[in-house]
Amino acid sequence: MSDPRPTIRITADESRVADEVIAALAERDKALHHKRGKLWSATHSGDGWSIAEVAPANLRERITRHVRLVQIDSNATAVRVHPPKWLVPAIMARESWLELPHLDTLDRSDGRRG
Repeated sequence: MSDPRPTIRITADESRVADEVIAALAERDKALHHKRGKLWSATHSGDGWSIAEVAPANLRERITRHVRLVQIDSNATAVRVHPPKWLVPAIMARESWLELPHLDTLDRSDGRRG
């Protein structure tokens, strides 16, 4: 069974890596939103919306859930790796994520994005 997550190569080009991770999260994590320089998780149940600010540890889990991170080893083989320590702070420090839907796009009456 192949891994359906997009593969992103970790290199010293931190800006590119962060851009690619954000784009992958925007495509795959439908609960992730932004507003006022922060990331938010918005999920809908029969009782309405549950909205919470995304903590760094939660963002790290979202990255590993939706993205396959790799580094190239000395044998030119792609090896799966954990998110590097700089990745989550770099993404959270952006304060603007145009790829992600704004929290205000939620239709609070029926659970869909407006």
